[in-house]
Amino acid sequence: MALAPVYIISSDEPLLKNDRHDEVMRDARAALPAAQLVILTTSDFSGSGKQGLAALESELLDPGLFGGDRIIKLYFKDLDSTAVAALEMLALRMRDGICAIVDFPRLNTAYFKEAPRDPKELQENAPPKGKGGKAGRAISAETRKKRAIAYIKFIGGEANGPLFPPDPGALPEFLARRARKLGMGITRDAAEYLAACFSGNLCAADQALRVMALSPHDGPVGAAEIEREITEDSRATPYEVQDAILQGDTGRALAIIGTVATGRDQALGLGLMLQCLDNVQGAIRDALAKDLGRAAWAEKTAFCMAHGLKVPAVQRALIGALGWVTPRHLQRLCSHLARADAAYRRFDLPECARELRALATSVGDPRAPDLHRLS
Repeated sequence: MALAPVYIISSDEPLLKNDRHDEVMRDARAALPAAQLVILTTSDFSGSGKQGLAALESELLDPGLFGGDRIIKLYFKDLDSTAVAALEMLALRMRDGICAIVDFPRLNTAYFKEAPRDPKELQENAPPKGKGGKAGRAISAETRKKRAIAYIKFIGGEANGPLFPPDPGALPEFLARRARKLGMGITRDAAEYLAACFSGNLCAADQALRVMALSPHDGPVGAAEIEREITEDSRATPYEVQDAILQGDTGRALAIIGTVATGRDQALGLGLMLQCLDNVQGAIRDALAKDLGRAAWAEKTAFCMAHGLKVPAVQRALIGALGWVTPRHLQRLCSHLARADAAYRRFDLPECARELRALATSVGDPRAPDLHRLS
């Protein structure tokens, strides 16, 4: 398949988005082996966005005889006016030797339904005609978003809509296929166990498979072996940090965060940790509101399962934490977790790790004598 000039990748699922990025990058490197990689992130488009748009315009200029193949990655946090202007610029000024990959969170599917539209209408000084109106009449922001994607389609760009994770019923087979790609077979029971254990968290399940694939196996891996790996290997799952946070064990939590933050799969590991700590945040909030500490054991277990806390050790840690966790602890956890997530989304991994360390030191059990609490 020929390389498209522009690829719009939209999803809230990091694993699917990363897979698609890798596929496009392989095709782009094969078609444009001498291309220079240019990355423009949300920070480049902050404020009015003029700095990032000027940088993009510069890369789209024809360099003449000096060679100007480019693979341009653009990252946006939303389809805002700056992102729309960037798509319009790509559609209007695209040249040979350019492949642009435009990354968004999950966008409204309606934005991708507009038929291809010739971007030449953008060359007019006034805005394009409104439907049934006169030339120069302003169009709505929503219409402009749809048209920006329609312009990309017109020049042969790929804009197929957001990527969605597999349905729960299809998840075991999805995980089995990923295992086969890693050179490892897993049984149907193992695939179903992974799907249930990680509650549809594709990054967590994929990380577990990657770690298990590092060791030789005699035949397909079964559910019992996967359960043992998940319980014993902290590299494969963030349950260790969940357990440490819920037990108020600051030192252990810091050690786990440090290992993940300096590991080979730093970005994937931190993203996985954020998602699982978000489970903890939601579970603590709902448990405090429900006064779960007074509930029967069966009700407590059902509550934990419903919040994605499926490992017994983590369930026990949550129930034990209800004896000391206060709304102030929850406020601190939410604050640091929000800042860590914001840093991760702008690809500032060191800042993300710092916020996670601050989280670990600020939400510990006040009964622990070595707790370094933040004021």
